[in-house]
Amino acid sequence: NKWAFFPSAAVKWNISKEPFMRGVGWISDLSLRASAGRTGNDAVAAYRSLLAYSSSTDSYIFDNSMGVTYYPSRLANPDLTWETTVSHNIGLDFSFLKSRINGSFEVYHNTTNDLLIQFPVAGSGYDYQYRNLGSVQNRGFEASVNFVIFEKKNFGLTLGGNISLNQNKVTSLGGL
Repeated sequence: NKWAFFPSAAVKWNISKEPFMRGVGWISDLSLRASAGRTGNDAVAAYRSLLAYSSSTDSYIFDNSMGVTYYPSRLANPDLTWETTVSHNIGLDFSFLKSRINGSFEVYHNTTNDLLIQFPVAGSGYDYQYRNLGSVQNRGFEASVNFVIFEKKNFGLTLGGNISLNQNKVTSLGGL
């Protein structure tokens, strides 16, 4: 499964451009945004889902010719697919006092399925096989604020800060 489809969509409402905001001069920008979509991860080295052969350092002589032994060194997994994350977020972007104070607040929720795992396959002659197993969930809140303390033609000073609260949860171990 070398190819996959990952749709997404985003919308933004620039509240500061609305007619009811015309008299509020201290707000430079105020926007509400939301997005949802899927992303993929194929972070497995090339051809790791295919059967591979390696040569042995041992050689042998057969019929007055030297030969080398080849053996299967990696277990194939033709069912291996992309790890997929479904994301949802809502954010508020703001800028006040001619953009001297700006920042954003964001809430998000992500679910990742079909995690790419090196699954141990003891007793099979192989160390592991890449498989899609398990799922995780993370959600949280992020905020950032910047203050332009002063700004000259060739020099400026800005103070910024951010904070995030994240919760991660393993929702399935998928047979591990």
